[in-house]
Amino acid sequence: MERINQFLPTVIILLSISMFLFLYLQILLRRAWKDKLKNVEWVTKNKWRVVLFAGVPFENIWAPVFEELLFRAPIIIAFGALSGYAWLGIGASAVLFSAIHYFGKHIYFLDVLEKSGNGNNDTNNMAEMVSNLQKEKQGEMKFRKPAAIVATLILGIVAGYFGIKYQSIYVSVGIHAAWNLFMPIFIWIVILLSLALYWKVGDTWRYKLRRRRSIY
Repeated sequence: MERINQFLPTVIILLSISMFLFLYLQILLRRAWKDKLKNVEWVTKNKWRVVLFAGVPFENIWAPVFEELLFRAPIIIAFGALSGYAWLGIGASAVLFSAIHYFGKHIYFLDVLEKSGNGNNDTNNMAEMVSNLQKEKQGEMKFRKPAAIVATLILGIVAGYFGIKYQSIYVSVGIHAAWNLFMPIFIWIVILLSLALYWKVGDTWRYKLRRRRSIY
């Protein structure tokens, strides 16, 4: 009970931030921009507005605050120092955290901008474009989902470790926010390297098969 009281002010502050941003995003995305966000042309022309007023508040503030309260706050409050049991908590929290990131479309804003910028989009409806992109990128999805799981698993371990080490939910939120800021670049690098490795291994096996056939 003493530790709960110790962290209660932090939890209340972060919950207030989370609730305020949730209401803000609901008003913006489901009311003010509801119809505009369905229009690919509008989103493309106003990409910086979308990033600044929706992307940053969601990815770099709301998501880190909400997810750290949900996944890291319990283990930070439960464990006053790093120990064997604390590491079990960190691991369990990280696995659950990464598991929820397996689900989803895994189509990113950059995908939409790239397709729209190339001028080869056959629809101005955002939902249809996302659906088309999912079909076009089926091969990449084999790498995107595992990449997302690995990335979030690492994040969960890092945020849990430093959160418990410094006994601060703010630390884990800060790590999460910084991670979300730079992770899109890292994920693209992982995807590109995975694709390159996939094609390299495929070419090597095809070459070996051709040699075997020519020998026999």
